[in-house]
Amino acid sequence: MNWADSARLGIFGASYGGFATLSALSRLPEYWAAGAAAVGPSNLVTFASSVPPYWKAMIRSVVGDPDDDREMLLERSPISYVDQIRAPLLVYQGANDPRVVQAESDQMVEALRSNGLPVEYIVDEHSGHGPSDRETAVKWWSTIADFLVTHLVAR
Repeated sequence: MNWADSARLGIFGASYGGFATLSALSRLPEYWAAGAAAVGPSNLVTFASSVPPYWKAMIRSVVGDPDDDREMLLERSPISYVDQIRAPLLVYQGANDPRVVQAESDQMVEALRSNGLPVEYIVDEHSGHGPSDRETAVKWWSTIADFLVTHLVAR
């Protein structure tokens, strides 16, 4: 890319955007200098298995069935390509998230750390699938912004 400085390209997303962030960092590692993912699924098999009962049918039709589609889900899961991630990563997770449970972030962070990759992990004990209130939202988004500025601008 000669129109962008890859040393200053970052990616951020929450929920599906968190999944997209983890996917981009793990499948296209050469493009990113930093990333931040909030409440994003890292393993589509465990994600599809852990959603609340009222989401199961929708997840089965949109994402796939954790038993019948296991191989396809693993092929599309960022956790399967974690060893390719090179960029520093911030992972933000609500401890009370019923949709993308904390185990999704835990397993990604554990895999990154076991590979010696740079990762910051913040678990918000009072939030769920996003910040619990306005003050907490300001804290989440400013922490993420500061992380990206540190790794992309202030280098």
